[in-house]
Amino acid sequence: MDLNFITDYLTSIDADVILPLGIILFLLVVPWGPEIWQNFFTFMFAVKGLALLIFPEVVAGYLIQKKVDALHLQEIRCLGIILLADALSHILTRKSSDPTVKTSLLWSRTLYFATMSMLMYFTMKTTADSKKNNINLKLYQVSWPATVLFVCGYLYYSLAESDWGGYSEQSKTWRNVNIRVDFLIWFLHGILSFVFPRIQCQFQTTLTDLDTAHGFLARGMGASFLMLAITAGRSVNFLREEDKKSILLSHGVANLLFLMTMAFCQIFTKVFSEWHLFYGMSFVALTAINAFLGCDVPNMLKSAKFQFRNIFSTKGD
Repeated sequence: MDLNFITDYLTSIDADVILPLGIILFLLVVPWGPEIWQNFFTFMFAVKGLALLIFPEVVAGYLIQKKVDALHLQEIRCLGIILLADALSHILTRKSSDPTVKTSLLWSRTLYFATMSMLMYFTMKTTADSKKNNINLKLYQVSWPATVLFVCGYLYYSLAESDWGGYSEQSKTWRNVNIRVDFLIWFLHGILSFVFPRIQCQFQTTLTDLDTAHGFLARGMGASFLMLAITAGRSVNFLREEDKKSILLSHGVANLLFLMTMAFCQIFTKVFSEWHLFYGMSFVALTAINAFLGCDVPNMLKSAKFQFRNIFSTKGD
């Protein structure tokens, strides 16, 4: 399937048009309250996540100016998976009456957009004259003001919450241990990816020459990991066990998708080293097992099956 027409269309859009449209969209969404605001970004995360996961080559043609390699594509896929995981977390918990759930998702996305805005500004200032620059700076010059607006919107709604939750631990179960392990993994890998992107990239690949796009995408993954870490860390204090299960389920699905894309790269490309197999894939597999054990998959499937039957049942049944 030829997708070049999508790339041509995206790269032909003028920056002078994108930014005003972004501002208008922001002004249309922000007055409707935090629920509409969150639902809007959940939809955007889901759409963008699917695009990054399914069409990384198309997205790379828009983000990267020069040569695109397998590491670029895998980093883009990973960013898409994380956005999908966060969107799934909100979808599964949006009906919850626990204020801790609401504020946790608000603050996690506030941190994500704030970190991404700083990353974009740093990238624009430091890579413009770099000989290894391989990113479309015009894109970031347009995206940065819009990202700052999103930070302002999320910060406003986060600070406007009167009840921030923060209850003490409600139960002494193994699920809380699963959650803490999940938080620790996302948090440490987020810090490592954001602070030491070169080490993270070279450690599991055979590449010796990295460009600015590798570094930017790795740091973007770090910011995304920290977003999931905040949600996981706060979920220990959720009032309902079902909400905890939902967070672990979304993170487990993310790790499962990570594992599938990593296996694809390991088999069909020559960029990734043995460390990618022995460390990366093994660690992701253990993280997925931890999440699925905590969310009690068998009982969740039974509950989902029961709810699915109720949807299609009639009053006369």
